[in-house]
Amino acid sequence: MILVIFPVQHSHNVTLTHQRLIATFAPHLNDTLLSVLDKHKTDFGFSFRIKNLQLYDSQQRILLGFSSDSVNNAIQQASSNIQIQYIGYDNEPNNANLSTPPDEVADPATFTNQLADVVHKAGFKYAITPSRDLLQAEYQKVDWTKIDLIDIQMQKITGNETQYHSYLDPIISYIKTKNPNTVALVQVNPKFDSISHITRVIQGTNMIDGVSLVLTTATIGETDDLLVALGRNTN
Repeated sequence: MILVIFPVQHSHNVTLTHQRLIATFAPHLNDTLLSVLDKHKTDFGFSFRIKNLQLYDSQQRILLGFSSDSVNNAIQQASSNIQIQYIGYDNEPNNANLSTPPDEVADPATFTNQLADVVHKAGFKYAITPSRDLLQAEYQKVDWTKIDLIDIQMQKITGNETQYHSYLDPIISYIKTKNPNTVALVQVNPKFDSISHITRVIQGTNMIDGVSLVLTTATIGETDDLLVALGRNTN
């Protein structure tokens, strides 16, 4: 879903003229950052901790797991919390204590599809956010009719537009051909690229539904500027 709004005036030289969905992943939340996110009314919040998700205001909340076991644990946690709408599978092989087990990494599509059934049976929507390598390996074997949302991890390559588009464009086209209702977000991070360039790359990316912001080291000012540059209304 893309909503048309009037552009917001700001200090950067690129502004999106169409408002896309915006998600955030901010592992180190504080009152000031939360006030910025609340002001811009972002649409989704990602976290591995249910405590963090409960702090977000008026968002679709996505509780993540990094393995089959942790996805099942997330379902158990979320089942007693009406504020959680999605369970997410974040399959990544090199993510410290949140690394996906080797057997799941070896056959990513099978586990992605199996967990879709588990999550839907439990009454939740299903989100996935695989590493780029795993998505490349699995995307033609995933049953996209079972995937409600994908967060495509592009944060480290938005600065290289040739690499960005050669990776993303065929994948997003394939996904939308198989299921146009799969919400597709592109993950970005101001740690790895400038706000103006991130905005320009997103503006030139067809078929995506929104942007996912990783806010691990972004300052409060950067977060505010990036949300405005991406067209998020502050009213």
